[in-house]
Amino acid sequence: MNPRLTEWLLRRVLRPEAAEAACGDLLEEYRDSARARLWLIGQVVSYYLHGGASRLRNVMLAGLAISTVMGLVLRFTALSGQELGKGFQSWIAIVLILDAYTIMRMTHPISDADESLLRLGTRWGLIQSYALITGIFLWSFGPGDIGGIGVSLMLLCALTPFAAGAHLGIKLNSTFAGWRAGIWMALLSGMLVLFATTVTSTAYLWGVFPLLTGHANAHALFLPRLGVSMWLFYLGCPATGIVGGLIGSFAGIRLARTGGPPNTDEALPQ
Repeated sequence: MNPRLTEWLLRRVLRPEAAEAACGDLLEEYRDSARARLWLIGQVVSYYLHGGASRLRNVMLAGLAISTVMGLVLRFTALSGQELGKGFQSWIAIVLILDAYTIMRMTHPISDADESLLRLGTRWGLIQSYALITGIFLWSFGPGDIGGIGVSLMLLCALTPFAAGAHLGIKLNSTFAGWRAGIWMALLSGMLVLFATTVTSTAYLWGVFPLLTGHANAHALFLPRLGVSMWLFYLGCPATGIVGGLIGSFAGIRLARTGGPPNTDEALPQ
């Protein structure tokens, strides 16, 4: 690891002045050898693992790992016995790498704008996850029209990233901020939905739901719900988050500028 790469990595998780000071301290003790390079890599990793919103980061990384393992085991062994295709394996690996990077980056705010984005994006993600979990619950267990309400609620959640993008875009006056907010809330909500579904599916397999245990349609009840949750986590939420956050922030900023007061800073005609 060379000094330039070290500084670039530290600037991803530290404010500019802190990154410059940390890089200077590390390079003062660095000596170009195999052992020294390993030491330097370890020091950079420690900055990624500590500082910032460390509690939220640790919880989300643990949740990401648990939800992925439990979801795959339940979906492709315990509930269906199907094999995991190679194409799906590759897609899961790509999504997990991007999710892990997003968690590390977003939970290390390096500016005031980053702190606002993390706080508000987390709120929007929780709102969307609660709505999706409620929709899946109503769809699964609600009688008659209640199940239809649950499906409608899940479909309406596709609009949440547009609202979040517009909110963050207007507040921070940045289309990029709205786009990042969409990605962050999509990751958070998708992971919480998958975690909730895997927990309820595991509880069913362990006999926690006595009315469903041994029921002829019990597998038919949980298998599609788990499939929907995995689709939301690996494709649905990321797609709507990216597109909705970008379009919502762009539209929100445009509307705010169009409907705002005239710019009195411009020079008046002579």
